[in-house]
Amino acid sequence: MLVFGVLGLSPAAAQSVSEPGPNERADDDTGPYVHVGPGALIFDGNAQVKSSGALLPGATVSVDSNVTVITEFGYRWRHFGVSLTGGIPPLATVKGAGTLTPLGTLGRIRYGPTVLTAHYHFTGLGRLQPYIGGGAVLLLIFDNQDGAVNRLRVSNHWGAAVQAGVEYKIAPRLSLYLDVKKAALKTYATGLLSGAPITANIRLNPTVVGGGLSVRF
Repeated sequence: MLVFGVLGLSPAAAQSVSEPGPNERADDDTGPYVHVGPGALIFDGNAQVKSSGALLPGATVSVDSNVTVITEFGYRWRHFGVSLTGGIPPLATVKGAGTLTPLGTLGRIRYGPTVLTAHYHFTGLGRLQPYIGGGAVLLLIFDNQDGAVNRLRVSNHWGAAVQAGVEYKIAPRLSLYLDVKKAALKTYATGLLSGAPITANIRLNPTVVGGGLSVRF
């Protein structure tokens, strides 16, 4: 009682100081979360193309950018986190480039890049929390559609990714976020061009830019 009297606090007031309230518990940045919002996939594509085993000089490809809805599920331990990113599988148009430009659309693929990353979150900046990370990316091909290339088949493939982003808290469990991922990613394609078998080692190297709402549970 003497301590309480010196501090000018009642036992109930002292307890309220020592024990965090609901909002303070919500601010400890530990627990599961989900990011959801629109995103763009921008490809830095080119290819080495062969026909009947012979390299086609100057032949390459380009891949159109895509817009989709991106979802990221994760778990935070204050500064550290892990997350799995996916989304609605977009349809990418693969076009001839270089000496293949006159062929136009070579084909289309419906794909789903899935990214697993670990990241470090910087705190001490108030509502603003930037983060960086890295991990693995898996390109999943769900559908192949022919264009100038018949019997088009594009392979699933693994790659690596780096990640950077920032969250801005608007409520104890709600934030706005902006996220950028850059992947080193290749794939392999086969098909028939004018009846001749062709193969292509394609470098995609997409940049994935997304933003939206982050919810912690």
